[in-house]
Amino acid sequence: MEEKRRLREEYGRLQQWVTHLGNRIHAESKGYIFLEPQELERLEEMVKRGNRRLGLLRKRLGIAEIGLPWFQFYEIVKENFTKFLPKKYRDYQVQIVPIKKGGCIVSALTLGKEGAPELPALEIEGYTDQVSDGADAWSMLGRIAKDYKKLICPERNHQRER
Repeated sequence: MEEKRRLREEYGRLQQWVTHLGNRIHAESKGYIFLEPQELERLEEMVKRGNRRLGLLRKRLGIAEIGLPWFQFYEIVKENFTKFLPKKYRDYQVQIVPIKKGGCIVSALTLGKEGAPELPALEIEGYTDQVSDGADAWSMLGRIAKDYKKLICPERNHQRER
């Protein structure tokens, strides 16, 4: 009984800590604060380690899985998005950046590569909300890729319609 209480307390503290770090990363991505690249990298690594530990604690405590927080979903997107795109885009850098839309700042996915033309941005707040509500992150990543392909390869859509 004492062990379970101790694990619950650790889980609560760790969850607060990971959320706090994720909020700092989010504030930096929105442009509200500015972090050195090394500090941002260190924060992202700490969030990854914290989330791994939270997963282990959830299993030990028998806590049901909830939807991913936005910052974990962004990690999945950044690390895996280009795998869903045509081969010519696989060496592009994935970024999630703040953009202004209708007077609000929203998160958008962009692809970039030095010397390549700028590609359009895709707003991803709606996808992120669905993942936070419990949708499968990998399925949502596939949907994002499908929608982004429509932006970067519009001629393929017209060919299918004919």
